[in-house]
Amino acid sequence: VALEQVCFPLPWSEVQISSSLTSELAEILLLGGSGLEPSAYAVFQFVADEAELLRIGVCPDRRGRGEARRLLTQGLERLRMRGLRTCHLEVAVH
Repeated sequence: VALEQVCFPLPWSEVQISSSLTSELAEILLLGGSGLEPSAYAVFQFVADEAELLRIGVCPDRRGRGEARRLLTQGLERLRMRGLRTCHLEVAVH
């Protein structure tokens, strides 16, 4: 929740985050930072043979180190292993 709040101007609520973490239709990836808190994360959701990247966030002090690229690459590979061939991304400008 704390990472979500520093990554986005309109962060997901704790309920939204909890829902994505427990969904059987989600692929969640985390990268560790210092201590027990993650420094970056990605949330993919999939239905049938398509997926959508819902969130990808990197702690501001860890940006520019390729963490988002690593998450995206790993996430797309996991989706491919599930047999998914398409992943959508909707972008909002704030």
